[in-house]
Amino acid sequence: MKRHGTITMLKDGTLVVRFSVEDAGAVSNSTITYRKEDPEYDTVLHSIKGGIKPGETKPMPDELPGDKPDLSDLNDYNKL
Repeated sequence: MKRHGTITMLKDGTLVVRFSVEDAGAVSNSTITYRKEDPEYDTVLHSIKGGIKPGETKPMPDELPGDKPDLSDLNDYNKL
């Protein structure tokens, strides 16, 4: 699976992630918006190499929040 895209910071600090994913010859385009009050906002902001300022667009980092599922709860479940 190949993924590439950009992150743009709007004047109000909102982060707009635009990316394409190619898998088995199919291409999917997506846009995700992170506002300052979103739980993942700080994680996305800090994942941008060199930081970002309002009005700037930078390459999307290799990973974003939600890319890897949190399986820590499964360990507790398996102990039941």
